Amino acid sequence: MPNREHWSQRLNRAMAAKGMTPADLVRVTGLGKALIYAYVKGRIDQPREPALNRVANALGVSTAWLMFGGSSQNTTHNLLAIDKIPVLNLALIDGKLGTRGQLADLASGEFVPVGEDVGPRSAAVRVEDEAIAPVLRPGDMVVVDPDAPLVPGKYVLAIVDDVAVIRRYRPMTGKRAGTVELLAEHPDFPPLELNGSGRIIGRITKRISDL
Repeated sequence: MPNREHWSQRLNRAMAAKGMTPADLVRVTGLGKALIYAYVKGRIDQPREPALNRVANALGVSTAWLMFGGSSQNTTHNLLAIDKIPVLNLALIDGKLGTRGQLADLASGEFVPVGEDVGPRSAAVRVEDEAIAPVLRPGDMVVVDPDAPLVPGKYVLAIVDDVAVIRRYRPMTGKRAGTVELLAEHPDFPPLELNGSGRIIGRITKRISDL
């Protein structure tokens, strides 16, 4: 018997399995809010392929399953074992990025596969300097999560003077309480102080691979 389930029903199941809301999908894909909500509500029967690919990539499922369905076992495998997150284009930083966590403003259109143990708003970024070598080197791909709690001694992606940096997070105490230092591992890179013009985008939670 033909599968009469509308593709939007599979879309909603995939979002639920990922713990994503329509607003999350807007942020991750960079697609318009009105379009995503039309998808979720089942108001569009034939989505355009480029947009459908971005939605499928964000949810870690195939476009074929999203449009035409398939066995529930294969669907579960796609949702739980294959996950993709967007890669940030750090060259897009212009000092006007919105509040902490709006990573879609920096999306490059590229996606990378990761395990399912990442936050729903995580993104990937390539290390671009030697500041934290040998722990991380240029070309390494890491996951940044805007929702992960900041932990002293852990690495963060931050913007300092409109430049993206990955450094070790150190909140100061005593007379300097309220100040944050960002520390490098390499001796050629001095500590940075996070002042009023800088901000932390998110915490680095894992390394994907060495590229």
